[in-house]
Amino acid sequence: ASAGCLDAFAARGTTLSAAGAQRFLVFDRDHPSSTRACLEAARNNGRSVRTALTREMWEALNSTWIAFAAIDPAGVGPGAMAELLDWVRQRSGQFRGAMLGSLLRDEGFHFCQLGTFIERADNTARILEVKYNVLLPAYEAMGGERDLHQWDTILRSLSAVSAYRY
Repeated sequence: ASAGCLDAFAARGTTLSAAGAQRFLVFDRDHPSSTRACLEAARNNGRSVRTALTREMWEALNSTWIAFAAIDPAGVGPGAMAELLDWVRQRSGQFRGAMLGSLLRDEGFHFCQLGTFIERADNTARILEVKYNVLLPAYEAMGGERDLHQWDTILRSLSAVSAYRY
């Protein structure tokens, strides 16, 4: 629900479960927001603008797609999902680092930055919506120990706990 994909998941007719949601969000070929679909689209888009990418950006993008495409979803159990998602986060950081370190500061760079910040704002808004509408539905619970713990967790997930505390 926080990813905005509940209706798309329900349309598949699959029973809602943790494993089913993970497969849908990570490996589904037909869901445009799945990790697989995003990596494939990024690689195809990168290929179409290959001359605008630096070598480091293309290598990070291409090697990530090749490695991800070789993963058998059936072989990724619940215990391995966290490790896989850490790997995806690391590879995303590798691409971003290559972009920040090697791309000219022109329209392409600013377009990538704009996309990053729009995506960040969208996901922050979704997380805050979950906080208020799902995790803490009772108004009288605001300001309590549970509320403060949830805020700490949310701020950590947004890499904002340090900014909040100082």
